[in-house]
Amino acid sequence: MNFRTLLTLAASSAVASADSVYLVAKSNSTEVNGNGVGFAHEGAGINYGFLGTGKGSTLSYSAADKQLTLDTGVEQFFRVSGGFVAASVEGPDAAITFDSNDYLLVNGSSSYFYACKNTNDPYKYSASSYEVMYYPENAPSGCLSLTLQKKDVSGPSSSGAPTTTPGSNSTIPVTSSTLSTSSVTASHSAVNSTSIFTDAAAAMDYAPAGSFFALVGLAAALI
Repeated sequence: MNFRTLLTLAASSAVASADSVYLVAKSNSTEVNGNGVGFAHEGAGINYGFLGTGKGSTLSYSAADKQLTLDTGVEQFFRVSGGFVAASVEGPDAAITFDSNDYLLVNGSSSYFYACKNTNDPYKYSASSYEVMYYPENAPSGCLSLTLQKKDVSGPSSSGAPTTTPGSNSTIPVTSSTLSTSSVTASHSAVNSTSIFTDAAAAMDYAPAGSFFALVGLAAALI
């Protein structure tokens, strides 16, 4: 058996060992409980996690590597640095595992995940949609505590069929709701609700499922 054949077999084995999953929020808040996590493009090589109805973005999980990845044409790793939950080409920053109930563990803990508004994300999507954040300490007031649970992509969705979005295999329409007036930490100062995405958020209230991410894709293409 030659070296090329060995490489092919190794690659096939790695693909076979990865599970296709998506993440849903579990929370005492009915605003976000059961919502899927979709990763929206917000910069070169980085996608931030947002909550909405339906299945979230399709991710690959390798138990051997203890990593979640998003395929956007390049491999992006699930990261929690700087408060933001993101998929990034920077590479992994923690060991990702799951407990017996399929709750996501960062370095062994399922705690510190929150749904927040007005996080000062680059494209200001959090002015109208809940962003998934990670605060081991000093979580801003107004954020909603949650845990993340993995679901098998082949399993049934409780909120209907997924919709396709830029940068992922499948994802979710993000739900619009009343803006939070809470402030966030200095590094994520609150944004004014009259940001450049106010009109997009208003249109989203009356648009069919998936229209928000269509607007996201358009905006990303123009920036």
